[in-house]
Amino acid sequence: MFVAGVKVQVKLSRSSIFSGIKDSKQLTEKQREKWFVALTKNPEISWAVSRVSPRVIDQINIRRATNLAARRVHGRLGGYRCFSALDGGLSLPNDAPHQAFIRGDERIPVIAAASIIAKVLRDRLMVRVDTKFPRYGFRRHKGYGTKEHMKALRKFGPIGIHRKSFLSFLEA
Repeated sequence: MFVAGVKVQVKLSRSSIFSGIKDSKQLTEKQREKWFVALTKNPEISWAVSRVSPRVIDQINIRRATNLAARRVHGRLGGYRCFSALDGGLSLPNDAPHQAFIRGDERIPVIAAASIIAKVLRDRLMVRVDTKFPRYGFRRHKGYGTKEHMKALRKFGPIGIHRKSFLSFLEA
């Protein structure tokens, strides 16, 4: 699981750099890749990412793991010296200046930018995993619970990239 953050000056957040940006789920893979390059190569944009392993997610649950990643990203981008706009149910410690916005990745350009960075990096990881474990089809479904992925899990069983806490369907 990946969480990304993007830091910009207030005036930049309203500039044309974000013109036309959308939530990562509303873009094609090719569009996300173009945005990723534009965002990560822009010298006026700082960004950070945190990955939490499936093992940690299984130990502390997905919500805590996501917030752990958000705290890491917040610290890497300056921590308490800046205000953070967060997507949905994410949270930071109470004394960190922040606000979560429902469907923020659809409404707030800087959150959409972070969603694109996280999704592109996650998808790239899935393509790399596919080269080691091609029979699971990660290159095609990127680890999501498609019929193809579920069929492969039933046939070959889980590997380290799989969250054990989400595999109860295999016992049925």
